Amino acid sequence: MYRRVIFEPQAFEDYLDWQSPAFIRSGIIASSLGELIQMLACYGVSDTSTAVTYESMEAWSLPIGGKHQLIYQMHSESMRILSCRYRNQ
Repeated sequence: MYRRVIFEPQAFEDYLDWQSPAFIRSGIIASSLGELIQMLACYGVSDTSTAVTYESMEAWSLPIGGKHQLIYQMHSESMRILSCRYRNQ
């Protein structure tokens, strides 16, 4: 089942920042993050994801690029990206 991917405004800005030279130099490539998001949208919550509370919402956290985390929620027909950077609650 494929879910529609919805970004929160700040999360989309974070996603676009992954294309900056600083992130590319660190070996973190936006296309890899995009592929991960598409995979999650298709298959659901990853086995390596952890349940978290993010800004008073139940969500899932998946480590990406060392100190960064992808924070997301899964719904029956959509996947909402809450954050693509540092975990800040």
